[in-house]
Amino acid sequence: MKFSLRCLLIWITVFSVITAIVVNVGKRAQRTNVLVSQLEKLNGTVGVNCDPISGPEEVAFSVPGLPPLVRDADIAVLAPYLACCTEIRYVGLTNTEITDVSVRHIADSCRNLRQIELSGTDVTADAIRSLKKCPNLTIVSVSTGALTLEGIRAIKDLASLKKLYVYGASDDDPRIERLRLEKPSLDIEAHKREHLFDL
Repeated sequence: MKFSLRCLLIWITVFSVITAIVVNVGKRAQRTNVLVSQLEKLNGTVGVNCDPISGPEEVAFSVPGLPPLVRDADIAVLAPYLACCTEIRYVGLTNTEITDVSVRHIADSCRNLRQIELSGTDVTADAIRSLKKCPNLTIVSVSTGALTLEGIRAIKDLASLKKLYVYGASDDDPRIERLRLEKPSLDIEAHKREHLFDL
């Protein structure tokens, strides 16, 4: 009698664990589908690299050859969905009409972010400062407008940052030189073109 009761308890426990895993995977897939459907509403300006179980890992809000249709209001609508997809590692916002507000939403939602592209946008030092919430962030791209004195300080304070792409500048730009002095471990690559898609 004890043996059969013990077996029954083990089977109930195993069944409960498997059910919990299946339900969790189902919820993740559902959140991923909702995010992808919300992204698709942005007139095809979004590219998503998505694993159906763990969710999206890369979200690009701009695509070469298309106009910059994504704005702060779009990111504000997507923020709750982004927060549910904890595996997002890359966000591309190149040549979009976003401001510091959108970067704050993304920094709040995508804590596992490793790379963000902000070239061709009007972000400032405030946006860069908000990226401190992303402890794994290693690559950032910005335009020279973000390289004010405050922007340089904010970049310097991103402890995990290893690579910085600066668009609209050359290697001998005084802001680049200053940043290299302030954070010598940072690999800085300057580009004269205004943003990633500017050929």
